[in-house]
Amino acid sequence: MDSQETVCSPILSLEELENFKIPSWTNSILPLQSKNNWCISTNNIQCHEDIQKWKVQPRYLSNTVPRTIVCHDMKGGYLEDRFIHGSKDESSYNFIHWMVIDTFIYFSHSFITIPPFGWINAAHRHGVYILGTIITEGKSGEELLNSIINNDDKINMFVNAIVNLTECFKLDGWLLNIENQVKNVIGLKKLVKQLTNELHHQNPRTLIIWYDSVLETGELKWQNELNEKNSCWFDMCDGIFLNYNWKDKHLLDTYNNCGNRNLDVYVGIDVFARNCLGGMDSHKSMKLIREHGFSAAIFAPGWTHESLTNEPNDTFRKRFEVNDLKFWKSLSPYLYEHGTKNLFKTIFHSGCSKNYYNMNSLDLKMNTLRLGIDVEISNVINNIDQKQKENNNNNNKDINNCNCQTIVDTNMLRNGTALKICYQKPHQINRIVTCDVTFDNTLLVACIYQYVQTPIKFNILLLCQNANGRLSRTELELQSDDVANSNYMNCVLSQYEKLILLRRIFQLHTPLDDKWILKCFKIKNRDSKIMELGVELIEAGEILIGGLAICTYPIRGGMQ
Repeated sequence: MDSQETVCSPILSLEELENFKIPSWTNSILPLQSKNNWCISTNNIQCHEDIQKWKVQPRYLSNTVPRTIVCHDMKGGYLEDRFIHGSKDESSYNFIHWMVIDTFIYFSHSFITIPPFGWINAAHRHGVYILGTIITEGKSGEELLNSIINNDDKINMFVNAIVNLTECFKLDGWLLNIENQVKNVIGLKKLVKQLTNELHHQNPRTLIIWYDSVLETGELKWQNELNEKNSCWFDMCDGIFLNYNWKDKHLLDTYNNCGNRNLDVYVGIDVFARNCLGGMDSHKSMKLIREHGFSAAIFAPGWTHESLTNEPNDTFRKRFEVNDLKFWKSLSPYLYEHGTKNLFKTIFHSGCSKNYYNMNSLDLKMNTLRLGIDVEISNVINNIDQKQKENNNNNNKDINNCNCQTIVDTNMLRNGTALKICYQKPHQINRIVTCDVTFDNTLLVACIYQYVQTPIKFNILLLCQNANGRLSRTELELQSDDVANSNYMNCVLSQYEKLILLRRIFQLHTPLDDKWILKCFKIKNRDSKIMELGVELIEAGEILIGGLAICTYPIRGGMQ
């Protein structure tokens, strides 16, 4: 089999671009899932709270709040993530915080960086834009760029090829990173303008982001701000990604030059802290960016993975999870959660479990900033590299280190992970999913769960809101088989319906283990929306949830 059919790789030259063959796996790329047009602030986010205080959190129109880009740059790219069918390297980097970002850029120093299959699907499954990178740098990059912009036919060929790649790989745009001197500025302007126009014609929501590097004169000189020297590129594109070495004055100058496009300015944060505040101090940079009303571009957050020593190898995975969660929780005052739109399902899979790594299988649909550190690995915190431990103590307060919700390894069929919920105290709601589900038809709520030790009583709770804004709670009692409630009833599925549910909705193709229980409820509440879904543990103990779904009933579609 051609390696291109099993391994993702970049395009290194113009000749490769002209002769590039689209691999067949692009037929399995998921379309971008639609998002709600609202979001909630993650500042002071609560993983659990008193049920009586449970209410819908304030919602903001998404187009009125600053955005967040993650630009993934790790060791040249195309590591274990390049394999279409994943690998067995459980120590590989995975990103789980999809619900609090808007755009994911896959970056490498190759001419045309096409994001690997798993990253595209993980982003699209969570409604996040994913962008490739077009880069030229140094003397060889200058020669390559000149071979395009000095010839109108080459410009046309290049633009058409990029438009074709965008369509075939279902990409949502590109980062343009020109880091070399440009003599033919007119030719580059023509390329940028033509590429932007053609991509917008193909899909109006496509993003072209310009990296702050080349001036209007063609000189390579990073500005760390938007000004009259680089604004021409900003005017041609959907946004600008500012270099990382900015100070307060640069932000003020940018504010005075961006007009009403402050949300299209993505101020860079280099998490590796090269001549800027990064690492566990990144939240300080983010605070300044948000105070000026700008969007942010977080470059190389894989630092939380790369900054750790490999030894001891048997604790690396857990040390990374601790480090990564601390980093992202430190940013929580400045992020926004984009809730799930309409019907949804999640299998709480992080893309990585024991002897398994595949970003294509990542499916969380929850705000991971609510997660805590599992008590079973609490001793790992003390094993974090000494330098990192000192940084944590000096610069970063633990935010919401409650362990009531954690992602853990489990024997959950092919998934390998599940959401563990631990009892805290009576009458507490564990907030799981923020959503906006309308009751156009009868809905089916499905839950796959098991008890960690002894069976305990617990409920799934739905926070609903009617057209007048009145809130109500619906409690779905998982232990009861005889429920007298006008809004819902237990639903006993036929064997065929169970198979469809497991295969079509949860993507599980083998029978459930005896320990796992599938429970379903039919709900009718015509004048309401489900705004949040949570879990209440009535008794002390722990449960594992391997899957949650809200879908239409009857379940449609055959088995695949």
